[in-house]
Amino acid sequence: MDLPLGVGPITPSYIPPETTAHAICRVCGRILRVNIPHEEVATLHAFSDRRPDGWTVEGMSFSFTGICPQCRLGRSE
Repeated sequence: MDLPLGVGPITPSYIPPETTAHAICRVCGRILRVNIPHEEVATLHAFSDRRPDGWTVEGMSFSFTGICPQCRLGRSE
Protein backbone atom coordinates (compact mmCIF):
# COMPACT_ATOMS: atom_id res chain seq x y z
CA MET A 1 0.00 0.00 0.00
CA ASP A 2 1.54 3.29 -1.08
CA LEU A 3 -0.02 6.24 0.76
CA PRO A 4 1.54 9.68 1.12
CA LEU A 5 2.35 10.75 4.67
CA GLY A 6 -0.67 12.10 6.47
CA VAL A 7 -3.17 10.28 4.26
CA GLY A 8 -4.98 7.12 5.23
CA PRO A 9 -5.15 5.11 8.41
CA ILE A 10 -2.12 3.92 10.37
CA THR A 11 -2.55 0.19 10.64
CA PRO A 12 -0.18 -2.69 11.42
CA SER A 13 0.09 -3.28 7.64
CA TYR A 14 0.86 0.38 6.89
CA ILE A 15 3.18 2.27 9.21
CA PRO A 16 4.75 5.32 7.53
CA PRO A 17 8.55 5.15 7.18
CA GLU A 18 8.82 8.45 9.03
CA THR A 19 6.28 10.77 10.51
CA THR A 20 6.50 14.16 12.12
CA ALA A 21 5.33 15.94 15.21
CA HIS A 22 5.46 19.68 15.73
CA ALA A 23 6.88 21.86 18.49
CA ILE A 24 4.85 25.07 18.80
CA CYS A 25 6.04 28.12 20.72
CA ARG A 26 3.15 29.59 22.70
CA VAL A 27 4.85 33.03 22.78
CA CYS A 28 5.79 33.73 19.14
CA GLY A 29 3.94 30.92 17.36
CA ARG A 30 7.07 29.42 15.82
CA ILE A 31 6.49 25.87 14.59
CA LEU A 32 9.35 23.39 14.36
CA ARG A 33 9.10 19.97 12.70
CA VAL A 34 10.18 17.05 14.90
CA ASN A 35 10.94 13.86 12.96
CA ILE A 36 9.82 10.61 14.54
CA PRO A 37 11.87 7.64 13.28
CA HIS A 38 10.11 4.56 11.90
CA GLU A 39 11.02 2.38 14.89
CA GLU A 40 9.20 4.80 17.21
CA VAL A 41 6.15 5.22 14.97
CA ALA A 42 5.19 1.61 15.66
CA THR A 43 5.12 2.43 19.38
CA LEU A 44 2.97 5.51 18.76
CA HIS A 45 0.54 3.34 16.77
CA ALA A 46 -0.59 1.83 20.09
CA PHE A 47 -2.29 5.15 20.93
CA SER A 48 -4.80 4.61 18.12
CA ASP A 49 -6.20 1.73 20.18
CA ARG A 50 -7.02 4.18 23.01
CA ARG A 51 -10.14 5.59 21.49
CA PRO A 52 -13.71 5.87 22.74
CA ASP A 53 -15.87 2.81 22.08
CA GLY A 54 -17.35 2.87 18.62
CA TRP A 55 -14.87 5.39 17.19
CA THR A 56 -12.78 4.75 14.09
CA VAL A 57 -9.41 6.49 14.14
CA GLU A 58 -8.73 8.19 10.80
CA GLY A 59 -5.57 10.01 11.79
CA MET A 60 -3.39 11.13 14.65
CA SER A 61 -1.28 14.22 15.21
CA PHE A 62 1.39 14.96 17.76
CA SER A 63 2.56 18.33 18.98
CA PHE A 64 4.58 19.80 21.79
CA THR A 65 3.77 23.24 23.17
CA GLY A 66 6.15 25.39 25.11
CA ILE A 67 8.54 28.30 24.73
CA CYS A 68 11.22 28.31 22.03
CA PRO A 69 14.84 29.12 22.91
CA GLN A 70 14.69 32.61 21.38
CA CYS A 71 11.59 33.61 23.38
CA ARG A 72 12.98 32.03 26.54
CA LEU A 73 16.05 34.26 26.17
CA GLY A 74 13.93 37.31 25.34
CA ARG A 75 15.09 37.50 21.71
CA SER A 76 13.08 37.51 18.52
CA GLU A 77 14.44 36.57 15.11
